[in-house]
Amino acid sequence: MLPVATNPTRTLGGAPGARAGGRALAGAGPGRAPARSGGAAPRDSRWPQRAGAAALARRAAGAVPLRPAAPARRSVAPQAVQAPTAPATASAGPEELSRVWYELGGITITAVKDGGSFAVHVEAAEPRPMVLHWAVNDWEAPQPEVWPEGTNKVDDKAVQTPFRDGRSVSLVFPSALAPERIVFVLKELQPENWINNGSCYSAQLKPPGLDKLVNRVLGCEGESGHWSLKDRFVLANDVLDGFAAGGAEGMAFMFTWLRMSSAKLLTWARKANYQSKDITWMQKVISERMTEKARGHPDPWVRLYARLALAGLPRGGGNGDDIRMGILHIMRENGIKEGHRPGHDEPFLEQWHQKLHQNTTPEDVTICEAYLAFLHSGSHDDYWRVLWENGRITREHLEGMHIPLKAWPQHLPHMINPMKGYLWTLKTCHAGADMDTAAEMAKGHLDGDTSWMVFDVLKNRNEWWVPGKIVEVRKRLADVWRGPGGSRDVLLLDIALDNYFRTLIERTDRASLSRDQLVDMVGLVLDNAGIAAESYELQQCGRLWGRIAGSGERWGRDWGLQALAAAQRVELSLAAYADEMVCHVQPHAAAFGERCGIDASHITNFGEEVVRGQPAFVLSGLLSDLERHLRQAAGAGAWQVVSQVPALGEVVVRSLEDVQGQAFASPLVLLSAGLGGMEDIPPGITAVITQSSTDVLSHVAIRARSQGVLLASCFDDDEWARLAAMQGQHVEVEVTPAGDVVAAQVDPPSADTASAASRGVGFRRLTLAPPAPWSAWALGETQFGAGVVGAKANNLAALRGVLPAWIQVPASVALPFGTFEAVLAHAPNAGAAQTLGALQAEMARSEVGSGVPPALAVARQLVATNLQSPPELLQELSRVAAAAGLPGAESWAPGSATWAPVWAAICKVWASQWADRAWLSRQACGVPEGQLSMSVLLQEVVAAQYAFVLHTANPLTGRKGDMFGELVPGLGEVLVGNYPGRALSFSDSPGAPEPQLLSLPSKRVGLYAPPGGTLIARSDTNGEDLEAFAGAGLYDSVPVVPLTEVTLEAADEPLLWDGGLRASLIDSIVDAGQAVEAAFGGAPQDIEGVWREGQMVVVQARPQHAPAMAPAALMLMRAAASRALLPAGAAAAPLLLARRALAAGASGGDGPRRGRTAGEAGDAAADALATAAGDAGAGARAGARAKETAAAAGFQPSPDASPSRPVAAEGGGPGAGAMADVSEVVGATFAGDAGRARRAAADLASDGKSGGEQGGSRARPAADEDEGRRCCAGNAAGPGPDAPHGGGGGDGLAERAAAVAERAVAAVVERAGIEGRARGAGWTPGAAGAEPAGSGAPAAGGPGTAAMADVVNIVAGVFSGRPAQVRRALADLTAGGGAGPRRGAAPRTPSQAWPRGSLAPVGCTDEDAATGVTVLRMRFEGPDLGAPPVSPPPVEPAEGVADSVAAGPAAPGARGGDERAL
Repeated sequence: MLPVATNPTRTLGGAPGARAGGRALAGAGPGRAPARSGGAAPRDSRWPQRAGAAALARRAAGAVPLRPAAPARRSVAPQAVQAPTAPATASAGPEELSRVWYELGGITITAVKDGGSFAVHVEAAEPRPMVLHWAVNDWEAPQPEVWPEGTNKVDDKAVQTPFRDGRSVSLVFPSALAPERIVFVLKELQPENWINNGSCYSAQLKPPGLDKLVNRVLGCEGESGHWSLKDRFVLANDVLDGFAAGGAEGMAFMFTWLRMSSAKLLTWARKANYQSKDITWMQKVISERMTEKARGHPDPWVRLYARLALAGLPRGGGNGDDIRMGILHIMRENGIKEGHRPGHDEPFLEQWHQKLHQNTTPEDVTICEAYLAFLHSGSHDDYWRVLWENGRITREHLEGMHIPLKAWPQHLPHMINPMKGYLWTLKTCHAGADMDTAAEMAKGHLDGDTSWMVFDVLKNRNEWWVPGKIVEVRKRLADVWRGPGGSRDVLLLDIALDNYFRTLIERTDRASLSRDQLVDMVGLVLDNAGIAAESYELQQCGRLWGRIAGSGERWGRDWGLQALAAAQRVELSLAAYADEMVCHVQPHAAAFGERCGIDASHITNFGEEVVRGQPAFVLSGLLSDLERHLRQAAGAGAWQVVSQVPALGEVVVRSLEDVQGQAFASPLVLLSAGLGGMEDIPPGITAVITQSSTDVLSHVAIRARSQGVLLASCFDDDEWARLAAMQGQHVEVEVTPAGDVVAAQVDPPSADTASAASRGVGFRRLTLAPPAPWSAWALGETQFGAGVVGAKANNLAALRGVLPAWIQVPASVALPFGTFEAVLAHAPNAGAAQTLGALQAEMARSEVGSGVPPALAVARQLVATNLQSPPELLQELSRVAAAAGLPGAESWAPGSATWAPVWAAICKVWASQWADRAWLSRQACGVPEGQLSMSVLLQEVVAAQYAFVLHTANPLTGRKGDMFGELVPGLGEVLVGNYPGRALSFSDSPGAPEPQLLSLPSKRVGLYAPPGGTLIARSDTNGEDLEAFAGAGLYDSVPVVPLTEVTLEAADEPLLWDGGLRASLIDSIVDAGQAVEAAFGGAPQDIEGVWREGQMVVVQARPQHAPAMAPAALMLMRAAASRALLPAGAAAAPLLLARRALAAGASGGDGPRRGRTAGEAGDAAADALATAAGDAGAGARAGARAKETAAAAGFQPSPDASPSRPVAAEGGGPGAGAMADVSEVVGATFAGDAGRARRAAADLASDGKSGGEQGGSRARPAADEDEGRRCCAGNAAGPGPDAPHGGGGGDGLAERAAAVAERAVAAVVERAGIEGRARGAGWTPGAAGAEPAGSGAPAAGGPGTAAMADVVNIVAGVFSGRPAQVRRALADLTAGGGAGPRRGAAPRTPSQAWPRGSLAPVGCTDEDAATGVTVLRMRFEGPDLGAPPVSPPPVEPAEGVADSVAAGPAAPGARGGDERAL
């Protein structure tokens, strides 16, 4: 793996779990640098200048050695950007914490932090005799040490300080004495007048204890006996500064609280009354203060949540008394009875008047609108309709208010005009982000052009051009409300326009939009979102999309790849924005629900509803509609297959993260919407399908291929929904030749079959090799060796000095195997060692599937934090590291600031032995606790510009030389760790003129070495990179100094835009891969490396293991699922059944020829198959699987069976000879013996006889071969009943046999998943033939053809685990010797040829033009199979061994039409 942290939650310095989309989004106003949460340094928005000229100059001077340029490749042009530098540290000086102007009192309050002290300055706009009546925190008397001159104590809670010259007061606090906040009111002296701003003024100095503030609010809301909307606003005003000082979490609580209030989930009146002037004043205060937070707070999340809170607040202001007095004047002037005053009795107006007098709220605006609608129409239906549509007010709600409205209004049309005026009075006080009201209130703050544009939008609000005009207007408004003292009315207008923009986009019929219109609309929405979403990342996305949309060459493949990457990046950024918001608000909603008794239906999806309410959310639907067009343009399908094996199991929709530590008794097909990349795949899971993109070379992908688990990403929402709808069903899942994943429902398996299948899924038992005896604390590279350090260290040491000069290997030192145990034996660590031993004993008692033992977390914490380094270790490691040139090693000393973080990193690596997924993987593979040994490799982190992973053999097919690589900006953890988004991916095949670009990068973040560089401690165990177990990424690598995480500026990323740079980098990576592969003797390699200023640095190389075949247990599952095609007993052991059936059919088949019988031919074929299986050796996965299958079926190879010669004896019919040749082809393919495969194929093509039988191989002329294929494909008539049964002559029988055999082998190769190995051995599939005219057996032909058709079906069925196919072929072979004439009998008709039902060859179809794999297509013919001719005793299949049949049962008695592909 790359020298970067494997577990970002512990090593990157950010918040745990942040990598799954939970990062705080960078955001900034104009002129403000982007901010980020966590410990990762932000990246400058400007990409640094490229290093091309400097690198070229160094090359010219010889500082950077040039690699030899291959004729067909372009040399690397060093054009890539340099790694971004950390932003400069701000100069020291006073930090302004807040500055607020209060109209009431005419004062400005400024809070400042200056070094080690805090200060609060209160300045009056107009000087006057006045004192500051103040206290600290929640009205606690300040200590005398901080009293300004002239301060007098008033009582035990407060003091008074006079204003100097009636103008200002300054309070200064040393850090040790500084309170969280100060609180005060003003006392004017001439005349005496107290000013309290509705409650009191405050200035926050330190972030408060949020728990204290939260409990205060929840207590008032849930427990106060007297509580009202006005009381809520008073409290909100009092705690606002505290929550704002708490950052995103604090302000998210404030927003959640006020949103629940505006949604009326919190009571607006509980045994409490107030006057209208009081609430309108408090509404004005809180809305103005919230505007100030939204305008100028330094934290972008605080600004965003303040804006969102303001959107639900009433405007406030106006003349509150006009509400109370206005309704009285209307009633009196229009003859309505009021109190004891005589007049028309109108109970509705009387009840409403009482409410307005004692508890006016924003609901009164809606009531007035509904009343006007009723007055216009005279229909109470309109009254109730408007109440619901405008305010979600029901009759029950009106009648249940503190002052209820139970009466229905009377129709008094003369009240229309008075009520229109009264509605405006209500709106000036209670309306918030109402577009028309806000426009009227804001127009005095706007210039003439902007004001005209606003009202033009309102006048033409339903025209098609309005969305674009809204964006233009909002950009103008931003300059006003963001300015100092910006008006709340302008901001409320901006919020209203933003909401209306979203409404217009949602109204758009997206189905009617062209693909170009979708591109433009995405750009418009991003432009709108960038104005006030307070997300620097969404602004980045806007710039990126602007560049995409501005391209004049849309819809070509290059543009399609760029646009698809840009769309994916926008989706990721939008998802991160949404996820962060949900994480902020949902816990607070749950707290309100619990303390205030809010129904759970309002709480469960609260966070999601908040996200859906954001105007930027409409991007989701637009991008979904657009992506299919972009994929079509880019040539990308709806699926990305990462691990390609067939699978079967019950569909379960659940996160992979949620099932960590479990084991499943029955196979499961898991639909996991997200995939983090660090998860393990538990036993029993046969397939993982996800909606998130997955890097093909990430750790989770490598583990999936190693375990034989299907892993694929689905980018089609409809297809995903179809799969999710199959939850609970048992399905068979396969990858089509076109690269799509298909799932078909099958019958559920029996309990025994499911159990057997589950045992075989995913894991094989491992025994780890013990290390050599420990002899040293630290080793230099020349001392590395097998059993001393792990494969990482040994492979890097092997590469040094053998690679070209332009490919470097980083210097390394290691703590060898046994060092950790020696540290535990160090006397000061005795207690930790004893505790760890007890924890390990507890782990050893855990059952597979019982979950994650709690002892793991305790062990990790113990090892990571409680171990002391022996002095000898420090001394030796410092010496070895300094000799290797590792920076800073010479300064390591006990207790030094330089050694402490190094030791901490080493201990964290050791602790990762007990990481959850690592331990669970060992447990699943049967590795005993304590068998794992871990060395630690120390290297310097390369300050890389780009990182790559390259497989020199295709990771899906195993084809050697068919390279596949992925490339990302920065360091490689974002790639191997499967950070969200795609990497740049490419493939390069032998003989191709140039590599093929498959995808462009869309990842949100990059990781870079910190300023000044750092070292990294890398895990290196004896339990990784094994033949039977990849173990990729299970153990941690920890940088000494956390890496810098950067939000990538995709609009300026050269990988996305610079085709020349891309080509040069890819060519260099391919060349480096070839060099590394050659250094390891031509064995395929999994290589990780980085690129820096024209040089490649290989940081890891390991053998690339071929992808695992589908577990045999899956095949057994398939067989049971397709029981309608499977006779009883056939699934138990198909190879044993085949052997016994062939032996029992001694009088059938080919007939006697020189003493050979069909039974003997079957024995010879069986021995050849077993020999072929064993010949592949332990190093070939496919061979090992075949050998296991053969052994489980009872096969023992003949003593004289040898890979050096064919098994067939001198005698025997053409069926025996051809069978031997088929066995040789299959065996040689598995063994990788190209010469033997070619010789056996030549014998088949020549006359269907064994090479051993004929004395050597012979090549056929091409014309003869073509003729033979035409004869077979066209079903040409062969000789009559009296024709010879041999393979020679002009009867075409050998050619037919060879063609059928060739296609059977192709089917075997495809099903076994060994195409890469087969091609590497020189095997190539034959050309596809046309389907024959008939659908049954050949109309005529010798036994060499007919028996061959049966025998090759047995071969294919055996090797692909299809017992039904074996059963049918056996029935035909033993019943009548195949489809052709038997012992001179007349040819049978097609219906006679397959009397018991079987798979008849109906043709050969080239299903995959890219790979050339030829698929033999078969047709099921005949009624139910009935009982088999031979009923062997049941054989219990060995663990991990299974059989299968084609999915889809045929109806009993059905004839023909059920066509399958082998």
